[in-house]
Amino acid sequence: MRKYTDSSTSTYRYGELQQLIDRAQLLVDATADKLDEGVQSARNALLDGLEDARWKAIDLEDELHDRAEQAQTFVQENPYQAVGFSFVAGLFVGWILSR
Repeated sequence: MRKYTDSSTSTYRYGELQQLIDRAQLLVDATADKLDEGVQSARNALLDGLEDARWKAIDLEDELHDRAEQAQTFVQENPYQAVGFSFVAGLFVGWILSR
């Protein structure tokens, strides 16, 4: 079980990337029976791109996991600094929004 939470923006981007990969895979699967040389070369290029995108998605997920663990470690080791930073950030955001 993971002991961290990803930021909503990063999780959203990762989800979008996964949806894009899934949709492209559907396109590749739909053109599997096409024999036209142009379609086959485009299909092969898309397959290569899909493989790269899958590995990048895995790398992104690993990086998100590492950063979340770093943040969790920082908060656990420096709770007063984390609370102070959050307080200052909240004041700043409140000041910006009140203008």
